[in-house]
Amino acid sequence: MIKRAFSSLITWIIAFQLVSITIGYVTRFGMYPWYGQLIKSSLTPPGYYFGIIWPILYISLAILGWKLHKEREKTILKWYWTGMFLNWLWSPVFFTWHLSGLALSILILLVTINAYILIKLRTRYTNYAYMILPYFLWLCFALYLNMMIVLLKLDKENAEFTGLPKKQIEKLKSS
Repeated sequence: MIKRAFSSLITWIIAFQLVSITIGYVTRFGMYPWYGQLIKSSLTPPGYYFGIIWPILYISLAILGWKLHKEREKTILKWYWTGMFLNWLWSPVFFTWHLSGLALSILILLVTINAYILIKLRTRYTNYAYMILPYFLWLCFALYLNMMIVLLKLDKENAEFTGLPKKQIEKLKSS
């Protein structure tokens, strides 16, 4: 029984990592040079951070999905899978199709769905809520980063009023 449960969990983790790798591979072609030319928040981390953070987040999401599936939590699982679909959709929308406004809308939905999941988990499965908390916080940060890209794109002409560092203002005006 324990061996079967463990192999089931490993299957979930491997499946999530494979989805992540596939999405990364497919979207990389639309990423360059477009993403490098965007005006981004000064809080945008270097690219290699994402390669460290996402595999860890996907492991915790796979474990959470596996646990919810084991517990037969149908309502939470419905929102969980809706959130995962939106998560997986965001990368092509942003990096391949360059639709930063639509990507922002997807992130707003993701934050809302995951806030709901967090609240539901907190009332029934407190430990599970802790498992999804880092992902929720990362989504909030991603929402901020995506929002800044959209706003900076809209505010190119009025760069002085954004409160950006002088270097970024010069970069905005020259693009």
